[in-house]
Amino acid sequence: MHNRTRLFTITAAMFIITVMVIAMNHKSLFRGNLSTTVAQKTNTAAPLIPVALQTLEEPTQQPTDTDYSQYGIYRRSAPRAPQKTARTTKLPLTLSKATRISLIGNNLLDRSQFFGYFESYIQQGHPAKQLTISNLAWSADTADLQPRPDNFADTIQHLTHEKADVI
Repeated sequence: MHNRTRLFTITAAMFIITVMVIAMNHKSLFRGNLSTTVAQKTNTAAPLIPVALQTLEEPTQQPTDTDYSQYGIYRRSAPRAPQKTARTTKLPLTLSKATRISLIGNNLLDRSQFFGYFESYIQQGHPAKQLTISNLAWSADTADLQPRPDNFADTIQHLTHEKADVI
């Protein structure tokens, strides 16, 4: 239970920080053009028109280069990083050149893959560092439960594959 509380606290803190940064920089994001318009109210409703769905033709021939196994990270075959002693983290983080950052977490970070704000702010804060940021978050992940398909590599194997310096 202690790990879940810690994970929730970290996730909530990251969300609050992200919202604060966006709020502080909203003028630069939208160039000050924040305006709202009021939609006109009408008494008429738009008619609903039925749409005929078309079926797609099945491909007659499968592509010959369908060996995607070379790109897969599988539980049974992916390497694991050797066990190392934990280091104490000092804040603020000092990032060296070409640091690899991997984001792990639940739906908060998983949904952020559709919006590049968090990664953009990290890159803007360290423009000369040439950082690599990987988002390995999955919806419904918790500290002690990470549901995955069969033979899907676990978080440690993915972090090993990404050669993460900062998690």
